[in-house]
Amino acid sequence: GIVITFLILIFLKKILNNFYKEIKNKRIVNWIILISFLNYPFLKDSLSCGAMSICVLLILIAIYFYPINIFKSSFFICIAATIRSNFVYIIFSLFISLLIVKPKGYKRILIYSLLPAFISYLISYYFFFSSTPQTILSNIFMTSFRNLDQFYEIVLPLLPVENTDELFKWNPNLLEVIKLLFTNSKLIYSAIIIYFMKIFHFLGYLGPDLLWDHRSIYIQRIPGLIYSLIILIPSFYFSIFFVFLNFFKNIRFFYKKEIVISLMSLTYIFIHSLYLGDPRYLIGMHFIFIMIYLRL
Repeated sequence: GIVITFLILIFLKKILNNFYKEIKNKRIVNWIILISFLNYPFLKDSLSCGAMSICVLLILIAIYFYPINIFKSSFFICIAATIRSNFVYIIFSLFISLLIVKPKGYKRILIYSLLPAFISYLISYYFFFSSTPQTILSNIFMTSFRNLDQFYEIVLPLLPVENTDELFKWNPNLLEVIKLLFTNSKLIYSAIIIYFMKIFHFLGYLGPDLLWDHRSIYIQRIPGLIYSLIILIPSFYFSIFFVFLNFFKNIRFFYKKEIVISLMSLTYIFIHSLYLGDPRYLIGMHFIFIMIYLRL
């Protein structure tokens, strides 16, 4: 876990130094590394050899090799795609961002990085990921939070399921969900509230989870809360401001690559929050939010 953590930080610094080689003040790279390192979900996942951190490490290695050796880059990104079932959100988010912004060489990235990664993901989905009973459509009405039974007290009577176990295994089609939503305003309201709660939960604001810890180490919740309120939530709002502003007026201070990855990180969190809103799934993307935050 210690090796994985240091490798992530080393490759991140190499990539950022190259990314910001034209900037005279190099201290911004050190600040990005330091603030990213202090993110509790990142530390917890990387030091415990979590699958998300291993996936992020492989992505960073792929990015590092991309200008040097395209085949090594494709190899590492394909392995990363086989490790996490939520990797498809990364693929889709980057795909959308590249098509909208169209930076220099974006077609090369689509062909040599995204296409092989998507094929690799499909193979893993067929043999393994498809065994998961959850679906995005059923997860619209679910949360990953503890001590939020009041949500289910409202939602369950409005759905064709009896309890949370059935909701977890429920596999509706799109038309069924649309029909349920648009025939009951209370259900629409509940789904919207759950969705926004997931976004803030994604950003480290744990809500009722702040009062829950199975190890009774409650003091650990305070640094995470402070980090969320001071770093991640403001950086999320700043990234939205940054992306929208650049659509109306091109700011020469920023690189086009920054617009791409900022739009990618926002697309990722907006789509992923339909499914789950766990802070550990923001690992990797939190680097980007902090980059834009400090640059702004």
